[in-house]
Amino acid sequence: AILGVAAISAKIYVSNIEFYVYVFGMTLGMSTALLIGWLTGAGNYAQAYRLNVQNLKITVTCIFLLSLIIYLFAEPLLGLFTNNPEIIAMGKLLLFVDIFVEIGRGFNHIEESSLRGAGDVFYPMFISIISCWLLSILLSYVFGIRLGLGLMGCWIAFALDEFFRGTAY
Repeated sequence: AILGVAAISAKIYVSNIEFYVYVFGMTLGMSTALLIGWLTGAGNYAQAYRLNVQNLKITVTCIFLLSLIIYLFAEPLLGLFTNNPEIIAMGKLLLFVDIFVEIGRGFNHIEESSLRGAGDVFYPMFISIISCWLLSILLSYVFGIRLGLGLMGCWIAFALDEFFRGTAY
């Protein structure tokens, strides 16, 4: 809230638009968890690994393309919510950085879901807690408030959090 009304509005609008990309990655992650669980339960570990890699490639490619399309149409999409040029400019910049957030999040969805499907729930939970507090929350404060990057600093912190978690999984 200390970033101002325009920042709050831009955040809400961008989140509403990017939710469709988020849902796409999340559904692919859920289906991956089901298939990985089935394959590991049957003892087909090599096939489960190949499925993980295949779904990771598909997810990251699709999410990149969807996020890029949304960025290319940022002004008309944001224009559905507001005609304030400050909010539209801020939202367009966030949608560019969000391309990287969504790629990391897609990576995160597939890898975390694969671990859960294989029966490992403790490790993803531990990594999520540590990463959310240290990267997402702490770095949002450092980049956004202390370094004065505002909402852009928060989005950079979100991207770092998503990539860290995806890599750690």
